[in-house]
Amino acid sequence: KRQNLKDVNVLYLGTATYDIDMFKDKQTERFRDNGCRVTSLGDDDDEAIRNIESADIVLVSGGNTLFAVDRWKHLGLVPHLQKAMERGCILTGGSAGAICWFDSGHSDSADPDTYRNAMLEEYTEKKDDKKSEGNFDPKNVKGWNYLRVGGLGFVPGPFVCCPHHDKTQSNGLLRADDFDEMLLSTAKSGKKSVLGLGIDHYSAFVVEGENYKIYVLPEKPGSVSYQSEDSPFFDVDDDGTPKGVPGVWLKRVIVDNNDNELAVEAK
Repeated sequence: KRQNLKDVNVLYLGTATYDIDMFKDKQTERFRDNGCRVTSLGDDDDEAIRNIESADIVLVSGGNTLFAVDRWKHLGLVPHLQKAMERGCILTGGSAGAICWFDSGHSDSADPDTYRNAMLEEYTEKKDDKKSEGNFDPKNVKGWNYLRVGGLGFVPGPFVCCPHHDKTQSNGLLRADDFDEMLLSTAKSGKKSVLGLGIDHYSAFVVEGENYKIYVLPEKPGSVSYQSEDSPFFDVDDDGTPKGVPGVWLKRVIVDNNDNELAVEAK
C-alpha cells in the first residue's frame, strides 16, 4: 500500500472505448486531481508490459467488452494482467470494466452504438458522452440482443456478471429479466449449475481475498426494496423505472439429477 497518493500508478485501459481521450479524461479525473500518475498501455508491446508491471491500479473503461477482451488476448496481455493481480494490484472498472474480470458476463457488445466506427464518429466530433449509459427511448427501440461474453476468469466462481442490472437499454429489454433468461439457458445447455452476479447501475461490488463488500451511491435509485430487513425483493416497474435502492443480487440456477424444473434463485 502506498503512503502517498502521488506515488500511486494508475493504468487506464480504454480498449473497450477504442482509447477515445474523452472517456479517459472523465474516468481518471479524480485520480489525477489527487496526484496519482495515470498512464495508458503505450505504443508498443514492451511499453504496455512495463506499464502493467508498474501499475498499482488497473482501471478498465466501460464499452464493448467483446472487443476489449479479444484485443487483450490477441496482444498477449492476459498473463501480465494475471501477474498484476497476483502481486496485489487493484483491478477495477465499470460495465465492461466489471465484466472482464469474471468468467463471463451479460453484455451489450452487440449494440451497434458500441462498435468502433460508431463510437469514433460520435465521440471524437460531438464530445458528448450521454449515450455511454445506453439510455432507453421508448420511441426509438433498437433491434439488438444482449450477449454472454467471455471474460478473463480472474474472479473465482465461475460467475456470470451483469452490470447495469436494473437498467433498460436502447433495445427495450430490462437487463435483469434478460439476465435471468441467460442464466437459465446457460444451465440448461451446459447441464450444470450456474452462478450470477447482478450489479445495479449505482452499485459497486468489491472483492478482497475471500471477502466482498458492496458500495452504493446514496439517494440514487436501484432494484432493491424490502418487505422487512431480511426480505429484499426486486422492485423495477414495467416501464423500466427502478423503485428501490441500489444493490447487488446473487443469483443461481441449480441443476440436479432429478430433472426438476430450472428456476433462478436470487438474494
